[in-house]
Amino acid sequence: MKSARKDLEEMERVVFEGPYKASFASLSKHTTPEWYMDGKFGIELNYGICSVAGYGTKGYGGNYYTDCYLDNIYGKKGKGDYFIQHWGEDFEKDDFIPLFTARELDAEEYIKLFKEAVAKFFVQFNMHRSTGMPLWDSEYTFRDPVDMPPHRDLTNEFVQACRKYGMPYGMYLNLEDTSYPILSEDGKIHIREWTHFQEKQYPQNGSFETLHLYNPDKEARRLQGKIPVYDYVTDYLLPISKEFIDKYEPDYLWFDGGWKRPAWYYQSHQLVAYYYNKFHGRKEVMVNCRLGNDLYGKLGDVVISEGGQMDGADPSVYWEENTPMGKNFAYDWREHDGNVPSSTELIHMLVRIVAKGGNLLLITTPDGNGKLPGYQVNRLKDMGAWLKTNGESIYNSRPNPWFCEETNFGQNVYYTQSKNSTYAFAICLRLDGEDLLLSKARAKPDSEIKLLGYENPLSWTNMPWGLTIRLPQELQIESTRPGKHAWVFRFEPAHDTGSLHQQND
Repeated sequence: MKSARKDLEEMERVVFEGPYKASFASLSKHTTPEWYMDGKFGIELNYGICSVAGYGTKGYGGNYYTDCYLDNIYGKKGKGDYFIQHWGEDFEKDDFIPLFTARELDAEEYIKLFKEAVAKFFVQFNMHRSTGMPLWDSEYTFRDPVDMPPHRDLTNEFVQACRKYGMPYGMYLNLEDTSYPILSEDGKIHIREWTHFQEKQYPQNGSFETLHLYNPDKEARRLQGKIPVYDYVTDYLLPISKEFIDKYEPDYLWFDGGWKRPAWYYQSHQLVAYYYNKFHGRKEVMVNCRLGNDLYGKLGDVVISEGGQMDGADPSVYWEENTPMGKNFAYDWREHDGNVPSSTELIHMLVRIVAKGGNLLLITTPDGNGKLPGYQVNRLKDMGAWLKTNGESIYNSRPNPWFCEETNFGQNVYYTQSKNSTYAFAICLRLDGEDLLLSKARAKPDSEIKLLGYENPLSWTNMPWGLTIRLPQELQIESTRPGKHAWVFRFEPAHDTGSLHQQND
């Protein structure tokens, strides 16, 4: 706690001296980094103690939040038949820690795979409320993967791999811990719970805390390595977050868990101001919007969607779809190649999100040993192969006002444009017939239209009812068409999209 006070004093000094203050007005002036606006596609790695259990129960939106499973066994339904059958009635959360070996987790191989998938940024689950284990060597807890198995600094391994391969690194930071030991004035240990409070509704003691007396017979094997403190936020959350920022210099802070208490409780303003000031003038950094239930979606550099794929393309709002390949946010042994979205479906999802003005953060879920399931590897490689040909329509793009249309053959077409507005891209999720009619588009006179991945320019005609692109015979048949999953037509848009007749053969 003495160390925490020193860290808080330094945090206050940096905020006092820096351009960003711990206020809504000041932090709102921060701009979303260009590397993020251009990047469009990132990959998140959810690996921790929960991966060893490898099982989840259905939660919000029909997803299986396997990363929360080790909390759910202490909920209203208890451990349940599955847990007791596979692990035993006397098995507790911390009994998974010795099984957390990470023996097949190779950070460099993972980042190389993500580069092959042409992902442009990376986020690592570093600190989840359910496990209560930060994945780095921390002086604020003994519950870390250096003091405990697997006896490796898993964060540093990925930070170094990202730096080696030029990948921006993001930290997943949960503002909450499901159960944390708190010292009372009389020296007794109480357990602080992650309890729901309605906005502007305070507990009777006015502290936004729910505490119960620690019961070692029931709770000793759920809290190993945690150091009791007087105040969860100032003695633990803020200093351990500052420790991470100082040691690993992340490019992105991905906050979570703050929807049950307000931002002022977590002092999120202070933490974000410190982070912005720490790197001001050195590099572009960013945070997401999950800073507390009073600021959710109101402050931060990007708004987070989780399974909703936000509707509408508003160029003034940057948003990110955070979703796993299947239904599980961490490893679940029940997922396999046959019950998760295909490579085509994932590519179509990426196209839709980018056309709507968003970024995709796709969650990967290694098993308990740290190995990524084969179906996830294959899908990432398929996405990378498509992006290597068609990435011009995704990276460095911006929303196109045409957004989306259904063509005369029922092909769904999504539009993007280069950020300098020189080119427009029509991304066809289906391609059939001799002609492609784009009713919303017109091409610039005497310009070329190209199918990305196809060498020759295409014949086209501007008509009052739209832009018609003539497809050569080899493009009409999918088996002889370059690429698969979706096809991208690049053209220079006409400034006048009215009744314009122009033919280019």
